[in-house]
Amino acid sequence: MIRTIVSSTSCGVAAAAGASNIVSSIVGLSVAEVKQRLEEQETLLKLLPVGVWTSGPDCRDIRGNPAAYAIFGLSPGINGSVTAAKPELPAGIRIRVNGKEVSPQDLPLQTVARTGRPWHDFEHDIVFPDGTIKSVLGSVVPLFDEHGRVRKVIAAYAGFSNRRQAEDSLRDNEARMVAIMDQMPFGIGLIDTSGRIVHANAAMRRWFPTMIPSRDPERIGRWQSFRAAQPNGAA
Repeated sequence: MIRTIVSSTSCGVAAAAGASNIVSSIVGLSVAEVKQRLEEQETLLKLLPVGVWTSGPDCRDIRGNPAAYAIFGLSPGINGSVTAAKPELPAGIRIRVNGKEVSPQDLPLQTVARTGRPWHDFEHDIVFPDGTIKSVLGSVVPLFDEHGRVRKVIAAYAGFSNRRQAEDSLRDNEARMVAIMDQMPFGIGLIDTSGRIVHANAAMRRWFPTMIPSRDPERIGRWQSFRAAQPNGAA
């Protein structure tokens, strides 16, 4: 069985001249039907809210759909490869994967192209020279030729910069609140339903390190033993 895969030019994959005629003769579709399917693929990629990047095995030319450029904060249509002979990305751009800055050769697309192994669910931070950070969640998979060699890599990314900023803001607010609470001369604490102290300021920790006395199982046990030892169970 002959399988032919035609990729959309919207991700920067150039179609060979007469490709629609070749495909139509192999799979039994008319030229018009092949063009319609290509148009459907291109339209779908333009509409997807998820960023899609594609590249050959050398990762020197990486192109994306409109969402990919928007999520990464890049100019539409540029080559998104940092290992290109003439990089088009902003000079000084830095990239972190799962919180660790990595070299261009160890970026997800480059790693998957080199190893042939997919890489799923990683966090990807793009740090621009002006300090702007774009945070995305991504997965990359390889595609193979008939000899088992990597012929293409495809990556999908979803942006979560707003969520990351909200989380950072929440942590900052919590840190400020803790600092204010620790300055109070009286005890302040958050206690769960079992009586365990979830959070306490410095004064509270001095008096009750982990649990309020009325809910402490050890204290309750001693009190119950004491009561049981009294005549008629009276305290």
